[in-house]
Amino acid sequence: MGNFQNFLNLAVKAAFKAGKVLKKGFDLEKEIIFKRFADPVTLYDKESEKIIVDQILSNHPDHSILTEENLSRDVNKDYKWIIDPLDGTVNFTHKIPYISISIALEINQQVVLGVVYNPVLDEIYTAIQ
Repeated sequence: MGNFQNFLNLAVKAAFKAGKVLKKGFDLEKEIIFKRFADPVTLYDKESEKIIVDQILSNHPDHSILTEENLSRDVNKDYKWIIDPLDGTVNFTHKIPYISISIALEINQQVVLGVVYNPVLDEIYTAIQ
């Protein structure tokens, strides 16, 4: 399939950039909106998502994006980024530091890499095929 290191570097860079926003907002009061019962979202979820999507699309405008909030786009079946911009929104709103940004890349329907970053604890985990 190829060398995925450049894609992994992009995902890490996007996670770090979005993580700055989450870390900055972690101790602040947050407005909570409910998408559905017991499914909260904050402006930080949306801002994190926008940063990640912009970072990816500025490098690969022809890739598809699947996100939790609303910036999904299906233009390329071969390359699909799968993004959860703030996994653990409930923890985030209660100032519990167990949150993460999750980014994966699927190529030809096979996940080839993943990044999980907790900006509050500054812990990152990566995997590459």
